[in-house]
Amino acid sequence: MKYVKVVLLCIFSVLVVSCGGKYNLTGSDKDKLKTQKRLCADEQIGACFNLGIRYEEGDGVKQNYAKAIKFYEQACDGGMAKGCNNLATIYHTGKGVELNYDKSFALYKKGCDKGLVISCGNLGIMYENGEGVAQDYNIAIGLYEQACDSGIMERCGNLGLLYHYGKGVAIDDAKAFTLINKACSEGSFASCNNLGTMYENGEGVTQNYNIAINFYERGCDGGTMEACGNAGRFYHNGIGVDVDIAKAIKLYEQSCNGDIMEACTNLGVIYSTGKAFEMDLYKTNSLYEKAVERDLVKANLLYEKACGLGSRVACFNLAIMNEHGYVVVRDHDKALKLYKQSCDAGFSRGCTSFKELYDKVCAPLNTEIDCSKYE
Repeated sequence: MKYVKVVLLCIFSVLVVSCGGKYNLTGSDKDKLKTQKRLCADEQIGACFNLGIRYEEGDGVKQNYAKAIKFYEQACDGGMAKGCNNLATIYHTGKGVELNYDKSFALYKKGCDKGLVISCGNLGIMYENGEGVAQDYNIAIGLYEQACDSGIMERCGNLGLLYHYGKGVAIDDAKAFTLINKACSEGSFASCNNLGTMYENGEGVTQNYNIAINFYERGCDGGTMEACGNAGRFYHNGIGVDVDIAKAIKLYEQSCNGDIMEACTNLGVIYSTGKAFEMDLYKTNSLYEKAVERDLVKANLLYEKACGLGSRVACFNLAIMNEHGYVVVRDHDKALKLYKQSCDAGFSRGCTSFKELYDKVCAPLNTEIDCSKYE
């Protein structure tokens, strides 16, 4: 099971203070808004910053990223590091604007140079990933350490993963576990998911499925969608818990709604077959089936979503549905495209099925499909 990189980009918010402080104004929301606009016009940068948050989050106003950027720029240009940080996050995540790593890097650096440790931690992400700057694990480690020591738990989790994978440092699973466990204990729920993966795989710790599911559920409860998918997989297959298909489906749906392709694919398989194949690895190693109401329409939608998110298995299953006309109009051209997409992503069954369908529909004279694009 893959690890989730902790990449929460900390911002400052009026309503959410998980990564820093907040500003408060008294009076009604309408009066607050008027007061903030007047103060911002008078170059009170704190008011400009608050207005940026309001428009970014749609707090009492219609969400408007262009206006959020404008007010964050005023706060940043006025010397407020928090304004620079939040502006950088918008460009880093592409919320309402095109991704711009160069601009994001420059703004995070500006915030970090002003002593804002949250910006230093976010800058570490860019050095780790080589976004807007040459990849440099050593610099990333230093920035993560700075943020972690200052109480930014998400960066403790990032640092732990670098020690786990040995990026820029020697592999040190004991240190990795200490850092990731610390981050999870202090509210970094992506780190809770990563602890679950460590316990599931026995990496740096003694393998323990019971502990793994506890961490997956904690991560899911905290909003980490990968953790919901992992918990669903445990309930689906009876790993460390009793099999509970209804709960597995609920968790898969939650994870899929968060755009986790594996969860969408697993859910699609359940609905397309009308069966949940369950293996109770923890207790009996037995394989059996449990009936689930078959819903090919739902399965097709799930495969479409998962394929779009990059699941080669979902693209393969979607190709089957298009080849045979299951709840969709039979479309050999689309099926070929999807089989090829699955094959190009390294799924061998996609390659086999592509060749078989190509030989079937393209070898004879076919005026319905332009087979030359697949040659």
